[in-house]
Amino acid sequence: MRGTSEPPQPVRAGGNNSVL
Repeated sequence: MRGTSEPPQPVRAGGNNSVL
């Protein structure tokens, strides 16, 4: 949930960026 500073990456590629 700390992907605000990082660019919007595809969630399918990496489940780490679960913004939703």
